[in-house]
Amino acid sequence: DVTISIGQPMDVLGNPVNAEGNSYDQYGNLIDIEAYFKTKGRITEDLQRESEYTKILGDHIVERYRKDNIVLTSHLVAFAAFEILKYQNPRLDLYGLLRLPADEYFFPEEPLKEVVLQLREALIQMEQAQEIKLSEQLHWEVDQLIEDGMSHLGNYHLTEPLYRDKKGQVVSDNFKLLYFYHNRLENYGLQRKIKWKQLELQEME
Repeated sequence: DVTISIGQPMDVLGNPVNAEGNSYDQYGNLIDIEAYFKTKGRITEDLQRESEYTKILGDHIVERYRKDNIVLTSHLVAFAAFEILKYQNPRLDLYGLLRLPADEYFFPEEPLKEVVLQLREALIQMEQAQEIKLSEQLHWEVDQLIEDGMSHLGNYHLTEPLYRDKKGQVVSDNFKLLYFYHNRLENYGLQRKIKWKQLELQEME
């Protein structure tokens, strides 16, 4: 499946642009972009000015990316699973986690469901505040959501970041790949929304 998010068009300064190509400020006032590049009535080159404009544009692009990002079930399930792996191995840094033998670990089913539910609740609140976009499947029943997420993870890779083995357990072939998909939701502070005390999870020895 291919998901495309079309964001709000913006000009070179990050201001919103309407269908006619006119720029507006945050208060809805029409902006003359050309005036921002003029000195004494003439368009001039000013490296310091352009550098500042570039920073402003960069900040707006990052802001729009966060808001226009569409969260898929695969993103949510991967994020939840890797956060569980981190929680169960508090003595390991990221490099230590990625070096763990994936074939010796399975993700506990009920805690995975609970973490997914907690994260989804936080994401729905963000969606209502227009801070992010959610795919339709994010609103499915949790078991169906998790299965859909796992089925779409790693479709373009030789190893699977998350799937069910022959025993029906949720496992991973590749923690590095799981971490890659986890990172799609890394910068939203979602890990702080997980109430670990409510979960029956033990640390790994």
